[in-house]
Amino acid sequence: IVYENITSEKMKQVLGSMTQRLSVSIQTPADRALESIWGSLRTMHVLNETWDGSIQEYKDQILYRIFVEFDMQWAIQDGPFASDDMAVSEIQHPTNQLKSISILRNSGEVIGMAGSFYSVSCPRSGPAVCGSCVGECKDLDVHAFGSLEGPHGKQLVRRKVNLSTGLPVGQPLLVEPLEWRQRVDYQVQKQAAQEAGATGAEAISRRWSRIYHDSKRALRMSWTQPLAYCGSYSCFDGVISAEVLLDHISHECKSGLSRLNGMTRPDATVTAANASIFVVNHVSQHRDQLGLLLGS
Repeated sequence: IVYENITSEKMKQVLGSMTQRLSVSIQTPADRALESIWGSLRTMHVLNETWDGSIQEYKDQILYRIFVEFDMQWAIQDGPFASDDMAVSEIQHPTNQLKSISILRNSGEVIGMAGSFYSVSCPRSGPAVCGSCVGECKDLDVHAFGSLEGPHGKQLVRRKVNLSTGLPVGQPLLVEPLEWRQRVDYQVQKQAAQEAGATGAEAISRRWSRIYHDSKRALRMSWTQPLAYCGSYSCFDGVISAEVLLDHISHECKSGLSRLNGMTRPDATVTAANASIFVVNHVSQHRDQLGLLLGS
């Protein structure tokens, strides 16, 4: 079917389009997030060399800057979710796969935000969620998180964010132990710092974390930047990370297969029954994850 109906140029066109769409949905949002947050932190540090972000007033400023980045990428306050606590009619999932932005220091202090889109059935889910939406609706939940010193070590505290103001509101939604040394975003930059110390390398570098599943089995990874104001790992104090979702890769593969099918004659179909497009992890610093299937 392929040889008789689809030229190599058309195949390259479909795969090239998928590559571009995945880059725009994964790499670009993560790059933007790190550039903006790191730029803000560097500015604050240059204007006040004793600044380290540990004072609550500074933490509030950083947290709101993180919300502004989410707002710029997701168009929260200029889009359908500008009115807080109200679902909107079913919309296409955003191409932007940014999930969370966080800053984690060597001391275990963490600050950040994460967002999730989810489906609700209205009006069954109640007026507080549905508002005027009827049928299958979408809602957006954004929460802020930070760390507190608990009786048995650091604790992660999550609070809801009001989408119309960008500020955390109400009582904590969840308080849980913070195993920050085991976070994959911290581990990848901690390893880079150790390698730099052993080799004498000066330049800092951005790195992808290991690919991992969250508690709901969603596939994720984090694009990371060392927190090092001197410009080298000698002053490594933690990590800035932009977490992205990878589950949409299978949808992109399905769309690519559909585009290939559209290139064949009517009596020669290309479907999942006789063809496949898949994405694997081909280049990685984590050698045990080389060849890992990301979507098909």
